[in-house]
Amino acid sequence: MESQSQRSPQMRLFSLFFFVLLALLCLQSVVPAGRALRDWKRANFGTGKVLSVQAVDDMAADLESRLADGILVQHPWQMKFVLLHKAYQRWGQGMNLTTALSGTVLDESEDVVVQRADGKLTYLITDAEVSGTVASVTDFALDMEAEGRHFLLLETPNKTGTLAPEYDGVVEDYTVPREARVNALLREAGVPFVSCSEKIAEEGIDLGSLFFKTDHHWTPLGGLWACKLFAEALNETAGYAIDTAIFDESQYDVQWRENFFLGSQGRKVTEVYVGPEDFPIVLPRYDTHLEVYHSSLNATLTGSLQETMMNWSVLDTESLYQRNAYGLYGYGDEGLIQMHNLDKSDGHRLCIVKISVADCMAPYLCNAAEYVDFIDLRLFGQSLRDYIRETDPDTVAVIYQGTSFEDKNLDVLFTFT
Repeated sequence: MESQSQRSPQMRLFSLFFFVLLALLCLQSVVPAGRALRDWKRANFGTGKVLSVQAVDDMAADLESRLADGILVQHPWQMKFVLLHKAYQRWGQGMNLTTALSGTVLDESEDVVVQRADGKLTYLITDAEVSGTVASVTDFALDMEAEGRHFLLLETPNKTGTLAPEYDGVVEDYTVPREARVNALLREAGVPFVSCSEKIAEEGIDLGSLFFKTDHHWTPLGGLWACKLFAEALNETAGYAIDTAIFDESQYDVQWRENFFLGSQGRKVTEVYVGPEDFPIVLPRYDTHLEVYHSSLNATLTGSLQETMMNWSVLDTESLYQRNAYGLYGYGDEGLIQMHNLDKSDGHRLCIVKISVADCMAPYLCNAAEYVDFIDLRLFGQSLRDYIRETDPDTVAVIYQGTSFEDKNLDVLFTFT
């Protein structure tokens, strides 16, 4: 793959010229563009250094990043300029998928977007140390069991698979080795867990079919499949009696909005590389009666699943680059959701520590117990242990992706205090 150092000075100068022109055309961009140019001038002029082609290239990337992050994605007509430049980069310079609007070529840094052989986008998962995160989950599981609670980890998959041929010999994806290492350590520690990836392999399911093309999350139908797997594990390990047939796809109507969704990976590489995809809205055919507290609203909603666990307002956003349709489900990432199923009286209280991969599972997990609490440690802002002691759940579960197990996430996701 062509590296930045291999591109001609003329190409780099064009890139800089393009975004200076863009800054002049977009009046709202004057401040961030001016700051970028000022910082670049201070770093490269009057210092005795010889102005290099790399410095010009860095300036173009910095300017584009500041404009994109602060303004461009908020104004669709301005976004067209970015798309034009993306087209120039792709066909004029032979560049492949990029990490962000900055035009940085593929490397093994964070959030690198690559393409699978089936055309779906995915993040490149690098090698990482996982022992610290596994140890933290192990300690948490042992503490919950010492308090007389059941513990269960649902380890959800990353969208992995064979990468497109152009990546052969260029990069390596470590998703499978990382999950295998995590699973081996969990088994060694005796942590009760279910690996979705292992179950997918056992059942011969096409992993890609569970995921969006342009996003790192799986689809709501993929999440529904995981809900059934999770419920089966609760029945087996925690004494629950959930009718798992409630999670069969036949129990739901699926409405499709065509060309409606551009996920996080699609937004990073823009429409030059991938177009929007159809978005499913999965609604139960059965009646539901819930009482749900949402910390993001600081309010309690009463009504059906559709009225209490689906944020319809996110679908009203017109721009593909601002619309987070995935946030329809469970109101997206929230510090705390307290769900009371008014149709159940089993006395079970289930506390789930989750990340966004479980957002699309949250509405349907109203069928798991009379009371279900969802906690996202990134937004919770309270002591998890104090909350568990106060609410006294009989079961505590963690729903995390296997690829989230890396020690750099210890302070954010794996501090269960």
